[in-house]
Amino acid sequence: MLSLTHDTGLRTFDILVTALLLILIVAKTTLRFRPALVLCTGLLGSGALAVLDVTMLHHADAGSTPFPVIVHLDIALADLAPPLALVSVTMVLWLQARRTRLLIDATVASTLRATRLARFVSPDVARRLETLDSAGILKNSRRRVVVMFVDLRGFTAYAEKTEPEIVGAFLEEFRELVIAEVFRTGGTIDKFLGDGVLVVFGGFTAQQAPAASSLACGTAILRAVNAWSRRRSRRDLPPAVVTIGAHYGEVLIGVLAAGGMLEHTVIGDTVNVAQRLQTFAKELGTSFVVSDELFKETTGTLDADWRNHGPRHHIKGRDDGISLWLYDDRGDKALTTVNDRNETMDRELHDDATIQA
Repeated sequence: MLSLTHDTGLRTFDILVTALLLILIVAKTTLRFRPALVLCTGLLGSGALAVLDVTMLHHADAGSTPFPVIVHLDIALADLAPPLALVSVTMVLWLQARRTRLLIDATVASTLRATRLARFVSPDVARRLETLDSAGILKNSRRRVVVMFVDLRGFTAYAEKTEPEIVGAFLEEFRELVIAEVFRTGGTIDKFLGDGVLVVFGGFTAQQAPAASSLACGTAILRAVNAWSRRRSRRDLPPAVVTIGAHYGEVLIGVLAAGGMLEHTVIGDTVNVAQRLQTFAKELGTSFVVSDELFKETTGTLDADWRNHGPRHHIKGRDDGISLWLYDDRGDKALTTVNDRNETMDRELHDDATIQA
């Protein structure tokens, strides 16, 4: 009797240890986030454990060969507990692996879509388009933002006399300069308009001071373009000149649908005024023009490089005129000239040192 109890205890211990090892194996396969592998491993392990349990039970009862031809079916429910426990653990781990895998796949797909979108639109717009569901993608919202237009002067004449490949490279350089400054100051590029760029501040992402950010962005673009233009001149290439107009007001931000195509943009009178201010910059012989509404949003903290341009200017299609503020970038151009001169001197000294060596 004691021997029988001892044998039963050893058999139970062996089964429990085997079940524990199988559970650890199934748990390890869960870390690979492959639900099918978890399910197959768990079910195969449960089947093997059940066969082992039955075989050991029959061997203990019969006292004969450990692999009998005939297997008794009168097995107590307690003998099936370890295989059933393994099946239960397997199902739980399979469900967890399946949920995790679906989440990983969705995250990867979302990242890939955002990456593809970011090739054509700014990261802010890409994220906004990515988060819009199919039911709400056409829902538009009103916001007060800064709209800024940046335009290359003389581009039409330049493109007419230049090979398309050279024009394309020229535009790429220009856009890279603008993109760098816009993203650095927290703005969003709504779209490229040939030789122009439409920029929005405070529309797609929250900004504490969109007006001040837009002015910092515009002046930084002017400095970057002035430096770029100097570098082009040293290579006997035509200079680059930009004009900028910016206005603060309410716009409608959303997606416009037409012919099965979607366009994410800003629309409204504020956009039209900003574009007209950019045209005023050309007419007034300056580089950067902003509205009085934008000036007020900066709490009147514009530096000495800004000046009010007298009476209110009439804009075609609007009943009310608008007061303008003009930026004087002569200081930026002078600083750029000094920096370029220093770079030239450094280059010449380096060349002389190389020759003497």
